[in-house]
Amino acid sequence: MYRRLASLPHALAALLFLAGGALVACSTPAAPSRQTEPSAEPTDAHVERIETADGVGLDARLYAGSGPRLAIFMHGYGGRQQAWVPTIEALLQKLDAAALTFDFRGHGDSDQAPVDTGRLVADVTAAVAFARDHGYTSIVLIGASMGGTAAIVVAEKDPNLAGVIALSAPAQFGALDALAAIAGVEAPLALLAARGDLSAADSLRLLREEAGLPTTHSWLYDGEAHGTELLDSEQGPAVQQYVERLLREFWPAGG
Repeated sequence: MYRRLASLPHALAALLFLAGGALVACSTPAAPSRQTEPSAEPTDAHVERIETADGVGLDARLYAGSGPRLAIFMHGYGGRQQAWVPTIEALLQKLDAAALTFDFRGHGDSDQAPVDTGRLVADVTAAVAFARDHGYTSIVLIGASMGGTAAIVVAEKDPNLAGVIALSAPAQFGALDALAAIAGVEAPLALLAARGDLSAADSLRLLREEAGLPTTHSWLYDGEAHGTELLDSEQGPAVQQYVERLLREFWPAGG
Protein backbone atom coordinates (compact mmCIF):
# COMPACT_ATOMS: atom_id res chain seq x y z
CA MET A 1 0.00 0.00 0.00
CA TYR A 2 1.18 3.45 -0.88
CA ARG A 3 1.15 5.95 1.99
CA ARG A 4 -1.19 8.92 1.62
CA LEU A 5 0.32 12.34 1.26
CA ALA A 6 0.57 14.00 4.59
CA SER A 7 -1.20 17.22 3.69
CA LEU A 8 -3.24 19.04 1.02
CA PRO A 9 -0.38 21.43 0.12
CA HIS A 10 1.76 18.43 -0.74
CA ALA A 11 -1.01 17.00 -2.90
CA LEU A 12 -1.43 20.31 -4.74
CA ALA A 13 2.29 20.57 -5.31
CA ALA A 14 2.37 17.08 -6.79
CA LEU A 15 -0.52 17.86 -9.10
CA LEU A 16 1.11 21.08 -10.28
CA PHE A 17 4.35 19.24 -10.94
CA LEU A 18 2.60 16.59 -13.04
CA ALA A 19 0.59 19.19 -14.93
CA GLY A 20 3.72 21.18 -15.70
CA GLY A 21 5.43 18.09 -17.03
CA ALA A 22 2.47 17.32 -19.25
CA LEU A 23 2.49 20.85 -20.66
CA VAL A 24 6.17 20.59 -21.47
CA ALA A 25 5.62 17.26 -23.20
CA CYS A 26 2.69 18.60 -25.23
CA SER A 27 4.57 21.71 -26.25
CA THR A 28 7.50 19.77 -27.67
CA PRO A 29 6.83 19.20 -31.39
CA ALA A 30 7.30 15.75 -32.81
CA ALA A 31 10.06 15.31 -35.33
CA PRO A 32 8.65 15.85 -38.82
CA SER A 33 8.26 12.72 -40.88
CA ARG A 34 6.71 11.77 -44.18
CA GLN A 35 4.40 8.79 -44.06
CA THR A 36 4.03 6.42 -46.98
CA GLU A 37 0.25 6.59 -46.52
CA PRO A 38 -0.71 9.82 -44.71
CA SER A 39 -3.94 9.60 -42.75
CA ALA A 40 -5.00 13.17 -43.54
CA GLU A 41 -5.84 14.47 -46.98
CA PRO A 42 -5.52 18.05 -48.20
CA THR A 43 -8.74 20.02 -48.02
CA ASP A 44 -8.64 20.64 -51.78
CA ALA A 45 -8.91 16.92 -52.61
CA HIS A 46 -12.32 16.10 -54.05
CA VAL A 47 -13.54 12.55 -53.48
CA GLU A 48 -14.45 10.93 -56.78
CA ARG A 49 -15.62 7.54 -58.01
CA ILE A 50 -14.36 6.32 -61.37
CA GLU A 51 -16.00 3.37 -63.11
CA THR A 52 -13.93 1.21 -65.42
CA ALA A 53 -15.12 -0.32 -68.68
CA ASP A 54 -15.65 -3.66 -66.93
CA GLY A 55 -17.74 -2.13 -64.15
CA VAL A 56 -15.20 -1.81 -61.33
CA GLY A 57 -15.50 1.27 -59.11
CA LEU A 58 -12.25 3.06 -58.27
CA ASP A 59 -11.89 5.35 -55.27
CA ALA A 60 -10.18 8.53 -56.48
CA ARG A 61 -9.13 12.03 -55.44
CA LEU A 62 -9.09 15.01 -57.77
CA TYR A 63 -6.89 17.98 -56.89
CA ALA A 64 -8.46 20.44 -59.28
CA GLY A 65 -6.53 23.03 -61.24
CA SER A 66 -7.52 25.95 -63.43
CA GLY A 67 -5.59 24.96 -66.55
CA PRO A 68 -5.41 21.97 -68.91
CA ARG A 69 -2.50 20.22 -67.15
CA LEU A 70 -3.04 17.21 -64.94
CA ALA A 71 -0.82 14.43 -63.59
CA ILE A 72 -2.27 11.03 -62.75
CA PHE A 73 -0.37 9.38 -59.89
CA MET A 74 -0.50 5.57 -59.62
CA HIS A 75 0.62 3.50 -56.63
CA GLY A 76 2.37 0.14 -56.53
CA TYR A 77 1.15 -3.34 -55.66
CA GLY A 78 -0.30 -3.44 -52.14
CA GLY A 79 -0.13 0.36 -51.89
CA ARG A 80 -2.71 3.13 -51.82
CA GLN A 81 -3.18 6.50 -53.46
CA GLN A 82 -2.36 8.35 -50.21
CA ALA A 83 1.31 7.50 -50.74
CA TRP A 84 1.45 10.36 -53.26
CA VAL A 85 -0.10 13.10 -51.10
CA PRO A 86 3.19 14.69 -49.91
CA THR A 87 4.51 14.80 -53.48
CA ILE A 88 1.33 16.37 -54.79
CA GLU A 89 1.36 19.04 -52.10
CA ALA A 90 5.02 19.88 -52.67
CA LEU A 91 5.14 19.62 -56.45
CA LEU A 92 2.00 20.67 -58.23
CA GLN A 93 1.62 23.98 -56.41
CA LYS A 94 4.81 25.03 -58.16
CA LEU A 95 3.54 23.96 -61.56
CA ASP A 96 -0.03 25.31 -61.64
CA ALA A 97 -1.35 21.86 -62.47
CA ALA A 98 -4.05 19.50 -61.27
CA ALA A 99 -3.60 15.95 -60.00
CA LEU A 100 -5.63 12.77 -59.92
CA THR A 101 -4.95 9.74 -57.73
CA PHE A 102 -6.85 6.49 -57.42
CA ASP A 103 -6.68 3.09 -55.77
CA PHE A 104 -6.26 0.25 -58.24
CA ARG A 105 -8.94 -2.46 -58.15
CA GLY A 106 -8.49 -4.72 -55.15
CA HIS A 107 -6.64 -1.96 -53.28
CA GLY A 108 -7.69 0.64 -50.73
CA ASP A 109 -11.31 1.75 -51.01
CA SER A 110 -11.81 0.67 -54.61
CA ASP A 111 -14.00 -2.32 -55.39
CA GLN A 112 -12.38 -5.47 -54.11
CA ALA A 113 -12.26 -7.17 -57.48
CA PRO A 114 -9.55 -9.79 -58.02
CA VAL A 115 -6.24 -8.15 -58.87
CA ASP A 116 -5.99 -9.41 -62.43
CA THR A 117 -2.87 -7.59 -63.61
CA GLY A 118 -4.10 -7.55 -67.17
CA ARG A 119 -7.16 -5.56 -66.07
CA LEU A 120 -5.10 -2.84 -64.41
CA VAL A 121 -4.83 -1.25 -67.84
CA ALA A 122 -8.59 -0.68 -67.66
CA ASP A 123 -8.11 1.22 -64.38
CA VAL A 124 -5.54 3.59 -65.86
CA THR A 125 -7.55 4.03 -69.06
CA ALA A 126 -10.63 4.92 -67.01
CA ALA A 127 -8.64 7.48 -65.02
CA VAL A 128 -7.37 9.11 -68.22
CA ALA A 129 -10.90 9.23 -69.64
CA PHE A 130 -12.18 10.76 -66.38
CA ALA A 131 -9.52 13.48 -66.56
CA ARG A 132 -10.35 14.31 -70.17
CA ASP A 133 -14.06 14.39 -69.38
CA HIS A 134 -13.22 17.05 -66.78
CA GLY A 135 -11.47 19.23 -69.34
CA TYR A 136 -7.84 18.26 -68.78
CA THR A 137 -6.06 17.84 -72.10
CA SER A 138 -2.35 17.73 -71.17
CA ILE A 139 -2.03 14.57 -69.08
CA VAL A 140 1.12 13.02 -67.62
CA LEU A 141 1.12 9.53 -66.11
CA ILE A 142 3.33 9.07 -63.02
CA GLY A 143 3.47 5.52 -61.71
CA ALA A 144 5.35 3.71 -58.96
CA SER A 145 6.37 0.07 -59.35
CA MET A 146 3.30 -1.78 -60.71
CA GLY A 147 1.72 1.60 -61.46
CA GLY A 148 4.72 2.58 -63.58
CA THR A 149 4.49 -0.62 -65.60
CA ALA A 150 0.77 -0.06 -66.17
CA ALA A 151 1.47 3.53 -67.24
CA ILE A 152 3.93 2.41 -69.92
CA VAL A 153 1.52 -0.22 -71.27
CA VAL A 154 -1.33 2.31 -71.46
CA ALA A 155 0.91 4.94 -73.07
CA GLU A 156 1.65 2.63 -75.99
CA LYS A 157 -2.03 2.81 -76.93
CA ASP A 158 -2.51 6.51 -76.21
CA PRO A 159 -0.31 8.82 -78.30
CA ASN A 160 -2.04 11.92 -76.92
CA LEU A 161 -0.48 11.73 -73.47
CA ALA A 162 1.89 14.56 -72.55
CA GLY A 163 4.41 12.27 -70.82
CA VAL A 164 5.13 9.24 -68.65
CA ILE A 165 7.32 9.02 -65.53
CA ALA A 166 7.88 5.55 -64.05
CA LEU A 167 9.53 4.95 -60.67
CA SER A 168 10.94 1.44 -60.08
CA ALA A 169 8.78 -0.02 -62.85
CA PRO A 170 9.23 -3.75 -63.48
CA ALA A 171 9.83 -4.59 -67.12
CA GLN A 172 7.10 -7.19 -66.66
CA PHE A 173 4.49 -7.48 -63.93
CA GLY A 174 2.17 -10.42 -64.38
CA ALA A 175 0.25 -9.83 -67.58
CA LEU A 176 1.65 -6.29 -67.89
CA ASP A 177 4.57 -6.27 -70.32
CA ALA A 178 6.24 -2.87 -70.40
CA LEU A 179 9.24 -4.27 -72.26
CA ALA A 180 7.02 -5.22 -75.19
CA ALA A 181 5.16 -1.90 -75.09
CA ILE A 182 7.82 0.71 -74.46
CA ALA A 183 9.20 1.01 -77.99
CA GLY A 184 5.73 2.04 -79.15
CA VAL A 185 5.30 4.85 -76.62
CA GLU A 186 5.18 8.17 -78.46
CA ALA A 187 4.90 10.40 -75.40
CA PRO A 188 8.05 11.68 -73.67
CA LEU A 189 9.17 9.06 -71.18
CA ALA A 190 11.45 8.94 -68.13
CA LEU A 191 12.53 6.09 -65.84
CA LEU A 192 13.82 6.26 -62.24
CA ALA A 193 15.05 3.57 -59.85
CA ALA A 194 17.53 2.94 -57.03
CA ARG A 195 20.76 1.08 -57.75
CA GLY A 196 20.33 -1.14 -54.72
CA ASP A 197 16.81 -2.10 -55.77
CA LEU A 198 18.38 -4.69 -58.04
CA SER A 199 15.32 -5.96 -59.88
CA ALA A 200 14.05 -2.43 -60.57
CA ALA A 201 17.51 -1.27 -61.65
CA ASP A 202 17.81 -4.19 -64.08
CA SER A 203 14.35 -3.41 -65.44
CA LEU A 204 15.31 0.23 -65.93
CA ARG A 205 18.33 -0.78 -68.00
CA LEU A 206 16.27 -3.17 -70.13
CA LEU A 207 13.50 -0.63 -70.68
CA ARG A 208 15.95 2.18 -71.40
CA GLU A 209 17.72 0.12 -74.04
CA GLU A 210 14.50 -1.06 -75.66
CA ALA A 211 13.11 2.49 -75.81
CA GLY A 212 16.40 4.10 -76.81
CA LEU A 213 16.01 6.66 -74.05
CA PRO A 214 18.59 9.43 -73.68
CA THR A 215 20.55 9.42 -70.43
CA THR A 216 18.73 12.60 -69.41
CA HIS A 217 15.50 10.59 -69.22
CA SER A 218 16.68 7.73 -67.04
CA TRP A 219 18.28 7.96 -63.63
CA LEU A 220 19.62 5.55 -61.03
CA TYR A 221 19.84 6.82 -57.46
CA ASP A 222 21.86 5.51 -54.54
CA GLY A 223 20.09 3.29 -52.02
CA GLU A 224 17.51 0.51 -52.15
CA ALA A 225 14.24 2.46 -52.01
CA HIS A 226 11.42 1.21 -54.21
CA GLY A 227 8.52 3.07 -55.80
CA THR A 228 7.19 5.99 -53.76
CA GLU A 229 9.78 5.14 -51.09
CA LEU A 230 12.27 6.91 -53.37
CA LEU A 231 10.57 10.16 -52.39
CA ASP A 232 10.90 9.34 -48.68
CA SER A 233 14.55 8.27 -48.86
CA GLU A 234 17.72 10.31 -48.47
CA GLN A 235 17.53 10.84 -52.22
CA GLY A 236 13.99 12.18 -51.93
CA PRO A 237 14.77 15.87 -52.56
CA ALA A 238 16.85 15.00 -55.63
CA VAL A 239 14.14 12.68 -56.95
CA GLN A 240 11.47 15.33 -56.48
CA GLN A 241 13.60 17.96 -58.22
CA TYR A 242 14.13 15.58 -61.14
CA VAL A 243 10.41 14.87 -61.43
CA GLU A 244 9.70 18.61 -61.32
CA ARG A 245 12.23 19.22 -64.08
CA LEU A 246 10.65 16.51 -66.21
CA LEU A 247 7.18 17.95 -65.74
CA ARG A 248 8.39 21.40 -66.74
CA GLU A 249 9.82 19.81 -69.86
CA PHE A 250 6.62 17.88 -70.62
CA TRP A 251 4.55 20.98 -69.89
CA PRO A 252 6.54 23.80 -71.52
CA ALA A 253 5.75 27.38 -70.55
CA GLY A 254 2.72 28.55 -72.46
CA GLY A 255 2.07 25.02 -73.74
